[in-house]
Amino acid sequence: MEISVFISRCLTYGIRIAPFQQKTIIKASEQYKIPDRELEQFSSDQLNKYVKALDYATREDSRDWSQGLSILEELGFKKQVREEGHRNFISMVWVSVKI
Repeated sequence: MEISVFISRCLTYGIRIAPFQQKTIIKASEQYKIPDRELEQFSSDQLNKYVKALDYATREDSRDWSQGLSILEELGFKKQVREEGHRNFISMVWVSVKI
């Protein structure tokens, strides 16, 4: 079984993810995907921010959720808003590394 670059980088930098959060954060890392070769260039601080953003983005509280999206924007994601009727749907798309 091959280990993902995301998990490998977390282990390399010693970034801890609580056992009860592992599944949701790994699933969020697939939803808010950063290309492997660019993720490998992240510093410890950037990766820590990414994990924190993934944690916030998976929470139900809208304040935490929006804070997670703000952190993702700092890291290089771009917010895209799609309108359907009277509702807006926000998705985050990887653009580039911001250092």
